Amino acid sequence: MANYQVLITGANRGIGLEFTKQYAQDGWNVIACCRDPQSATALLALANTHPNIRTFSLDVTDFAKIDALALQLKNESIDVLINNAGVYPDSSLGDADENEWLDAFKINSIAPLKMASAFTSHIAKSTLKKIAVLSSKMG
Repeated sequence: MANYQVLITGANRGIGLEFTKQYAQDGWNVIACCRDPQSATALLALANTHPNIRTFSLDVTDFAKIDALALQLKNESIDVLINNAGVYPDSSLGDADENEWLDAFKINSIAPLKMASAFTSHIAKSTLKKIAVLSSKMG
């Protein structure tokens, strides 16, 4: 499995962190992305024990940064892209904050599309060629 590579967004906590751990333990090369890896203590601790984990700063709402990361990794193949980053607005129907919901739509729906688009060539040259988009109540 050491030749396979996975890119995971939202890798700093929850299921993204667990995916990072499981793939790393299975010998995959892991590109673990989150908004602020320097403050992601659990992710950094995991990366310190697994040299096959590389961390990158990536806010999936910043499409220019997605393009920049894709360019930075242009010579690499990505077997599995896991779009895991997501949010759920804190408001309900009676007190809905439209801007919060627009941000959630951008993060949960448009960002995975942008990630898939930006990393199409990386995935195309890989062995497995998989894109996963996770959802919970955030979706």
